[in-house]
Amino acid sequence: MLRENLIGAWNLVSIVHSPLDGSESVQVMGDQPAGIIMYTSDGYVSAQLMREDYARGSSHDPESSDLAYIAYSGPFRVDEDTQTIMHSMSVSLNPNWQGTTQPRTAQLDGNSLRLSGPAEIDGRMGDAVITWERAQPS
Repeated sequence: MLRENLIGAWNLVSIVHSPLDGSESVQVMGDQPAGIIMYTSDGYVSAQLMREDYARGSSHDPESSDLAYIAYSGPFRVDEDTQTIMHSMSVSLNPNWQGTTQPRTAQLDGNSLRLSGPAEIDGRMGDAVITWERAQPS
């Protein structure tokens, strides 16, 4: 079951946006982003994603390829039939996301989790793929 296998912490590996117009794919937060997403057994998700050079400052525009930081938390639910995870944002750094629910198609392969969904970056619609690796216990 997908839901059971999500529980725990995951480290961010990459975020790639592939525009539908065929233009070049973009590493949205650079080649070495940092971040953690955590799924709890009682049905909550918390995500923090940061551009590799965040300390030097960047944009907080959620529709820009110069995106610097994403943060949100809230309940999640899983549709096992479609392998879709619904992230509901109770709180979000991006005020436009607060109170919304965003679906993510999930592919789980061992210690790798790929979440994908539609996204508009720099005015171009495309598919965003966020790759995570299971965090090792500390």
